[in-house]
Amino acid sequence: MLLGRERGAAELAGLRVGDRVLVTDRLVARGVPPFEFAVGGFPILDDGAALPGLDASLAPRTAAGASADGRTLYLLAVDGRSAASTGMGVGEVAALLASLGASEAVNLDGGGSTTLVTAGRGAPRRCATPPRTAPNARSPTGSACSCVSRRGTTPTTSASAAAR
Repeated sequence: MLLGRERGAAELAGLRVGDRVLVTDRLVARGVPPFEFAVGGFPILDDGAALPGLDASLAPRTAAGASADGRTLYLLAVDGRSAASTGMGVGEVAALLASLGASEAVNLDGGGSTTLVTAGRGAPRRCATPPRTAPNARSPTGSACSCVSRRGTTPTTSASAAAR
């Protein structure tokens, strides 16, 4: 069944039963400036308060937040499939980011792809990633969030971990 609106309805009116058609689609943004970036995730913290209805199931999580003044970025990776950690619920992640100083935050991809790598210029690299032991485990994580200083300075990194 084909349903057309506006111009599409006029095009469909000219068809007869049995006519062959080629259907294509595309998204068109109207009145919106071009994207500079896009993030796969959803908001979990607004003005320092966790949003209602957040998932409480324990799992590995990845999240990013920002301070109210926009000068501090918070990146969080939580292990959740090991003897040391059972993970966190999304509401817990929002509360943790708020306690660290984030005003706004989004939950990003989680599960087996949760990975955090930090390195300062000339410093050794530190990596936190859950073991890929699930039957459906594939290759290493294929997407990334990268924070690079434009001023040529090394960002300050603070890492802490808590086991459940």
